Amino acid sequence: MRFLKKFMIVISCLPAIAIANVNIELNKTEQRNNSCRVYLVIKNDTDLAFNTFKMDMVLFNKEDIISKNMALNIAPLQSAKKIVKAFDVKNIKCDGIGSILINKVMECEAEPNSNSDCIAMINTSSKNNISISK
Repeated sequence: MRFLKKFMIVISCLPAIAIANVNIELNKTEQRNNSCRVYLVIKNDTDLAFNTFKMDMVLFNKEDIISKNMALNIAPLQSAKKIVKAFDVKNIKCDGIGSILINKVMECEAEPNSNSDCIAMINTSSKNNISISK
């Protein structure tokens, strides 16, 4: 029991470790003729500057059936910077998209450390009726 108390005291004295993330928010969509324009707000809260951040993304319809698979490079991402990226999904109606899955990070190059687990760094959120997840 004494060991456990000493261990708990040592743990409580350690500084809190902040986990830095790349926050990807699905902010809005808008219909543009035969395409759906998707706006992402991306906040890089890491100490890394990404030269490449290419994601494999899967779009599902309202019935949770795969509608489209696409690759999207959201780089460059500066450290501690918020940006907006817009991309068009051709031949898709915005009101037909039910959800977006970030299936994996296909390529991820960062300075000064290129050995990052980029999918683990991603946090997702949505201000839209379309959900986004990883």
